[in-house]
Amino acid sequence: MSSIADEKQRVLKGGVGDQPRIKTMQLGVWRLLLCEDDEAWLATGWARLSSSVDILSQLVQDVFSLGPMSFVALVLAKLFRAFKPPLFLYQSNQILNFVGNYALSSAEC
Repeated sequence: MSSIADEKQRVLKGGVGDQPRIKTMQLGVWRLLLCEDDEAWLATGWARLSSSVDILSQLVQDVFSLGPMSFVALVLAKLFRAFKPPLFLYQSNQILNFVGNYALSSAEC
């Protein structure tokens, strides 16, 4: 077992342009990746995001103008794909609860 004193720390060569510097720490079998300059990286990331909102909105408008029904169908399909695993998990949980309650009630008789 390694202790915190035995942590291996090293800094990857980074910081090129707007890329953040990454520090890795080895904690036993776990390797943690930490950003050294969070504030600077978030500021440049926010600037890139805010400058690309206009381009993204123009893309959505263009795709919608090409095929409005296809665009709506695509968005709904993506939403269904995102919600499908939690819904199936919920349904499985409900079925298992029903079977468990049935088994308990039949065992009491």
